[in-house]
Amino acid sequence: MKPELLPACAAGSVERLVVPAHRTYRGLGSAGFHRLHYCEWGKADNPRVVVCVHGSRGTARDFDVLARGLAADFRVICPDLAGRRDSEWLGTAMRLDFAQLLADLNALLARLDVDEVDWIGTSLGGLLGRHLARQEGTPIRRLMLLGDDAPASAQEVAGVRHFLTEKAGTHRRETWECVAA
Repeated sequence: MKPELLPACAAGSVERLVVPAHRTYRGLGSAGFHRLHYCEWGKADNPRVVVCVHGSRGTARDFDVLARGLAADFRVICPDLAGRRDSEWLGTAMRLDFAQLLADLNALLARLDVDEVDWIGTSLGGLLGRHLARQEGTPIRRLMLLGDDAPASAQEVAGVRHFLTEKAGTHRRETWECVAA
């Protein structure tokens, strides 16, 4: 499914909003395979890929504002972790642990078939990104760790864009902690 353009009314004018393509892939756990969902924004062939991973109470759609703001220049991937929104539940919480989440995200990174990605994570999504970024041969180029909420204002989206396109090293902005992998 390709991203679509939908009209939206804003203060009496009509503007075009990009909506994501919804995709699935398979993860493998102790109970067998499970279906996982992600939203893809921007052009599928764009080599600049940003992966946005939510926290334990979030979903892929937490990043809609940010993804829409980045989609013109980046391919933005926002997964639903296992048991969240459109991804399958693993049957019991005992099967959903840190190792399983890492395995699922590794499967997603392999499916994307790219050499490197920039990673933005809120809460648990940031912890998962930190763990993956520390591994030998990691595809994570830059890592942005956020508090509990995804960027939702135009100013916050502009700050993320600046980090992704020009910023290197460490940067603190309010509750954001950004580090280059």
